[in-house]
Order: sequence, then structure tokens, then C-alpha cells
Amino acid sequence: MKSIGIKAVALTVVCFFLAGCSGNSGKTNTQPGTAPAALLPGRTLFENNCAACHGSNGGAGIAGAANLQISKADSTAIFKTISNGKNGMPPFKQSLSEKEIKQLTAYVSGLHK
Repeated sequence: MKSIGIKAVALTVVCFFLAGCSGNSGKTNTQPGTAPAALLPGRTLFENNCAACHGSNGGAGIAGAANLQISKADSTAIFKTISNGKNGMPPFKQSLSEKEIKQLTAYVSGLHK
């Protein structure tokens, strides 16, 4: 009977250890096909408006587009860039609503690695 209790405690400790080593730092994974339901509208907007230059995972940097996986921009800067454009990137405030830009901002913010 005692050995079952000791095994149960040992198994619990191992499970907690493995859970702590999972490597998930609390960031949301927004890689294509893995976005949580709340980020799906932003992912769709990204695929339709951004992926051609930024790539489907944000890391392509085609035609001088920023690599969104290593970008240090916070959500305020991302929102402004999407709205007003930057360098060769066109502004989207005329073609997307403020709500859509916020959804896109949330999605892009999650692409940081």
C-alpha cells in the first residue's frame, strides 16, 4: 500500500516537472493553423492583407517588409503602422475598420518569438 502512495507522489512530481519544462513562456502561439479562436479574425486579415509581403508566419520580409517574428514593436506601434503605413507598407486605415486593425494588431503581436 505504501509503495502505491510513493509511486503516486513520484508521478505527480514528474508531471509538474515536465509541465514546467514545456517551454511555453505564456505567449500565445499564432503560427498559421494554431491561433486561438479569439485571434482567428486577425489571422484571416493577416493572410488576406499582409502575408504576401510578411509571409504566412510573419518572417518572410519580402520586398523590405519587416520580419514580424523579431520585431520589437509594441501593440501601439503595430496599430499605428497598420493604420498609417511605414516605409513601403501602405496604410490600411482606409480599407480596414478600427476593429479590424485592432484584431490584426492582436494577431501580429503574437507573432513575436
